[in-house]
Amino acid sequence: MLAADEGTRAMPLKLIAGPANSGRAGAILEGFRAKLNRDPVLVVPTLDDCDRFELELCAGLGGVVGGSVGTFAHLFEQVATAVGAAVPALLSPGQRVRVAREAAQRAELVLLARSRERPGFAPAAEALIDELKAVGLDPDDFAERAEQVGEYEVELARIFSSYEQVRDELGRGDAHTVARGAVAGLRANGEAWRGRPVFLYGFDDLTGEQLELVAELAAVAGVTVALTYEDRDAVAARARLREQLRDLGAEEAPPREADPANTEEPLLFEIERRFMQPPSEPLQAGPALTMLEAAGELAEAEAIGESVARLLAGGVAPDEIAIVLRQPAAQARLYGRVLGELGIPVAVEARLPMAQTSTGRGLASLLRAAFEPGGAEDLLAYLRTPGLEAPSRVDRLEADVRRGRLRGAEEAAEAWLERDGGTDLRELAELRGAGSGPKLLEACAYQARRVAERAMWDRQGELPGPERALELRAGGAAERALGELADLGLEASP
Repeated sequence: MLAADEGTRAMPLKLIAGPANSGRAGAILEGFRAKLNRDPVLVVPTLDDCDRFELELCAGLGGVVGGSVGTFAHLFEQVATAVGAAVPALLSPGQRVRVAREAAQRAELVLLARSRERPGFAPAAEALIDELKAVGLDPDDFAERAEQVGEYEVELARIFSSYEQVRDELGRGDAHTVARGAVAGLRANGEAWRGRPVFLYGFDDLTGEQLELVAELAAVAGVTVALTYEDRDAVAARARLREQLRDLGAEEAPPREADPANTEEPLLFEIERRFMQPPSEPLQAGPALTMLEAAGELAEAEAIGESVARLLAGGVAPDEIAIVLRQPAAQARLYGRVLGELGIPVAVEARLPMAQTSTGRGLASLLRAAFEPGGAEDLLAYLRTPGLEAPSRVDRLEADVRRGRLRGAEEAAEAWLERDGGTDLRELAELRGAGSGPKLLEACAYQARRVAERAMWDRQGELPGPERALELRAGGAAERALGELADLGLEASP
């Protein structure tokens, strides 16, 4: 499907393959610099890679005029803009999950009827649809294949079709809408790209959409791909991408060899070369690889913090030091605290569930207290949100609840209103009066910001200094997400 017609190719598709430390990055940068007069594009996997290559390009030159560095999403957007593709407003990640939930509710399901009610179903359905579209399948293609497999797959196909219908009703698009528009526009008017060369570095595989774009760009501008590959077990998985590019007619440069001159650490070079190879003589120990032993997570974090402090004292730039954790969401806050206590500046990069923040817990407790019948525990949990109320006042209310004097959230709320100094809890009435749908989501968004900001207004339930910024970010993220859901205009209920 993606095979290129060599008779119509205006520019080549070039492949530079070689192992780690074979100089592929240098070759890509050299080619990029040589094409600056044609406004080249360098495509890398992540935004962190973008930063690194921008620094590399500017090193020694003080700056570069012409060209850009970005991810594949950036490339698709640039191509779509150049060819004048009509792209509707894009769904955000949270909105895509909401559309998937709506699609599952509308679809005719039997086997998956109970599953679609579970909280994790919509995110999983959205992820599946995203993968199907990335490989180039549309609902009709998938439905045709599903008929040959079984009823379970047929129901998944119905959800896929329903998703597209809901999205189109909303007049929205997604990354795949951009991709289709970019590829179709190039096929219809390749000259609109103005012959800008494209360079790819750091990819282990490419989706069907990405391969289609590479094929079309190679036909009108030329594409150079650097691939980590050699005939050994450690990188055997990259053979598939190599074959796909060769099927597109890629001209493969002579194989490059690993060169120890391309790294400052001979020990690490040898470790990479021996990885998944037959056993050989032990390597001589060196400072490039050090093992730290500690009793427990806290001691381990402190040992790493001390090592970082020594590196900083030795003149290493802070942004040249990285700490890699197995479970950042669970461990990052500990390391952030330990490094902070050592006076070491740190940028923690981790995905943290909203429920693990005071803002998230407080908002969830407020919503349960407002809409779910039950005891007073949710109201108490909400009132204990840092910065909301004086802990001593909440203690007195909790004591009455524990002694059986107050039964249920409504009695507890009434007792709170009657107490000296108790706030009026108007937020409960505001949420209940918002009804459903977008109005309710907007009310929830306001409460998310309010809960986060109360810790700044009146810090009676004191939060540690670094935590305040996190809580404000959590409140902002919740407010944006809820606001985005409200913008869709879909009905929602408590």
